[in-house]
Amino acid sequence: MSPGVSRGTGAPEDADLLPGTGRNESLHRAFELLRRVASAEQGVSTADLTEASGLPRTTVSRLLASLHDVGAVARPGPRRRWVLGPTITDLTRMAPGRAGLLERALPVLRELAETSGETSMIEVPVSRTSARVLAEVEGHHIVGVRTVWRDRALTSPATGVVRMLLAELPPAEVERAVRALPIVAHTAATKTSVDDIVEAVGRVRAEGVSMVVDEVEEGLSGVGVAIRDGARLMATVSVYLPTARLDALLAAGGIDRLRRAADALSRPYEGNGYGS
Repeated sequence: MSPGVSRGTGAPEDADLLPGTGRNESLHRAFELLRRVASAEQGVSTADLTEASGLPRTTVSRLLASLHDVGAVARPGPRRRWVLGPTITDLTRMAPGRAGLLERALPVLRELAETSGETSMIEVPVSRTSARVLAEVEGHHIVGVRTVWRDRALTSPATGVVRMLLAELPPAEVERAVRALPIVAHTAATKTSVDDIVEAVGRVRAEGVSMVVDEVEEGLSGVGVAIRDGARLMATVSVYLPTARLDALLAAGGIDRLRRAADALSRPYEGNGYGS
């Protein structure tokens, strides 16, 4: 039987997806708004979405209201800017290989935070080049100004998880993907040259570790490794800490701890902890 042909009918199995069949234009527009919301690291206003999409403001407001009703977008905090909502996170958790990831991750993150003393987190992709923090456990070391990462959209190539995602792309596609991302000089150390970012992504691919020093916030560093479902990157596990403590973390086997945590979350959880 030829691929894509339904047995006994002679009709393609995906005939209902062929050009010319009915389409819901509002659904296309809603997903376009979702993409724009996901790519806005600090959230986005209705006015900005209206300008970026070229749609009438009444249309944008109606679509956002519908997305809000099903939890696909939210507008928390005093700034009232749109971010991805809990439904998107729930769907991410339910994706093949991710079922129960949050429940499995929390004890692993707690143990990682306890042994390292630093803040640990799990980040999950929401697109080929963006992610969200699924869970975060604060370590007992004092970080200074508290940065809450949970449920933040991560789209900057200055973040370790975005570089990890870029490293999953075919090498020929990386430069084009980087150029499509928001490149912002968060600090004086942030890599803003496309060539420098591509080079950093190459190191992530070669070493299997993403290390970012002072690029997102001055005095803040992060180290992360991939959690895999077979060959597919399912999530990343990271530790964030003051740069002054980075050398001590590395000398104490911090990367090995991260890899053990990732290995524990890359296979079915049996309740034994990542150190077993």
